[in-house]
Amino acid sequence: MKLWGGRFTGRRDPRFEKFSESFSLDQRLVFYDLRVNFAYVMELGRVGVFKPAEARRLIRGLEATRRSVERNPGWARGQSSEDVHTWVEAQLERRVGPLAGKLRTGRSRNDLVATEARLFVKDATRDLAQALADMMEALLGQAQRHGRVVMPGYTHLQPAQPILFAHYALAYFQMLERDAGRLEDCRERADELPMGAGALAGTAYGLDRERLARALGFARAASNSLDVTSDRDFVA
Repeated sequence: MKLWGGRFTGRRDPRFEKFSESFSLDQRLVFYDLRVNFAYVMELGRVGVFKPAEARRLIRGLEATRRSVERNPGWARGQSSEDVHTWVEAQLERRVGPLAGKLRTGRSRNDLVATEARLFVKDATRDLAQALADMMEALLGQAQRHGRVVMPGYTHLQPAQPILFAHYALAYFQMLERDAGRLEDCRERADELPMGAGALAGTAYGLDRERLARALGFARAASNSLDVTSDRDFVA
């Protein structure tokens, strides 16, 4: 049964099947999905939604899935799941049975995907910032080593004035420094937890969202559920 199945029965056009799947792209989120599910199960256990034995079984199932992915670099090859979240749930069900369905208690695909996207962006911006720092250090080194080298400076595609190569290299240093600032701003904006926002208007379960935010490494829990489940500006 597809996530969008419902009244759609019978043969489906394979072109639509290809159009609707996202597994080929979001498989990169698999460890984030496992991490969020783990923290969420722990939280539901703390507030009494899950019995201790249920929480332990789910956690063992998630840990077994994580180890399986780590041991098998080609884990995603040949999979038919629509997305990575469906795949994780299917793997969990294979390990713990119908109890896996309780993983959806009090949450939506909306706040789950938003949370994982933010975790991904936080890591990606940190990696990019490190790459920028390495590039800036290299430019600075070149400028210092070749400080007296003269080259033509161009304007409107025409040679205009003589400039130092160091001056040219440090222009790119300044550009990358601005990019580093933009990445840091992006990371700060992404650093808030959507989980607990549900589909758009929260959940009736008594989650401690600040505790869940700390468990997942977020600086804070989002203050508006409608905003955080729809916001993807930080991805752009």
